[in-house]
Amino acid sequence: MPTPVVAGCPGWLFYSSELHANPRRATVFPAHIRFIEKIAAFLDGHHIPLVIVPVPDKSRVHAEFLCNLRRAEAIDGRFDQMTGLLKEAGIKVVDVLSPLRASGGETFYRTDSHWNERGAGRAAETVAASLREWGLASSQRAEFRATSEPPRERVGDLIVLLGLGQTALPYRPAGDIEASTTIEQRTPPGVGLFDELPAPDTVLLGTSFSLMGNFAKFLAMSLGAPIDNRALPGGSLTKSAQVYFADPIFVKSPPRVVVWEVPERIMESEVAPAETTWDPGDNPPPAP
Repeated sequence: MPTPVVAGCPGWLFYSSELHANPRRATVFPAHIRFIEKIAAFLDGHHIPLVIVPVPDKSRVHAEFLCNLRRAEAIDGRFDQMTGLLKEAGIKVVDVLSPLRASGGETFYRTDSHWNERGAGRAAETVAASLREWGLASSQRAEFRATSEPPRERVGDLIVLLGLGQTALPYRPAGDIEASTTIEQRTPPGVGLFDELPAPDTVLLGTSFSLMGNFAKFLAMSLGAPIDNRALPGGSLTKSAQVYFADPIFVKSPPRVVVWEVPERIMESEVAPAETTWDPGDNPPPAP
């Protein structure tokens, strides 16, 4: 069985699955697209726009650190294919690949499969700018305070996948050194401790990419508004959508917009049963 983690240039680790094409990609890729289209149609029926944020592979953004590793030619055009098909279906798509490449620095952790704070922050700014351009930015307001923590080692998920998460240096790869940011949402002036605030009208669905690098909090800060982060770890296309649409809050306080972060690599994964059996319309529709 091939190892799930491979080494690129010194200090850089990558998911091996990012480098290979699924032999069944002609089947699984369009199936994932159809599922996203189904969610978009459901939301459109209730006048809720869907905005997709395709997250490019680390090995695509930082191909210069692959060294002797090679990405399969079959997946060279995967990101453009994904975004192109979604746009053809009338779904709004935010391009974060271009700003990540143009950022002038490392935007993914060296020892983790996710973007770092530089990458997450740049992506969040791009999403917020697109929402404003499309007239979908929240009308709610919030204030935030950001502070930096002292630099410390961060052991990435790729080190953990190697079974070395609890191993001390120098018997494992060195983790990333990061001065992480703490972002706090401040209570609006005049709001008491027991006052009930309206639910955020911007909902974020997705995967661990929304939880890593402070992406969700950077997005809220870039919008200057609260968001309801419903992303869940686990690398599943369906999980966060299923849980959110089954929550009574979706009926009680339907959102103004749903932002859905979808990693490029998910498009090569096998189709989950929920993608063919679950219908978001099985849940009660939002109140008018």
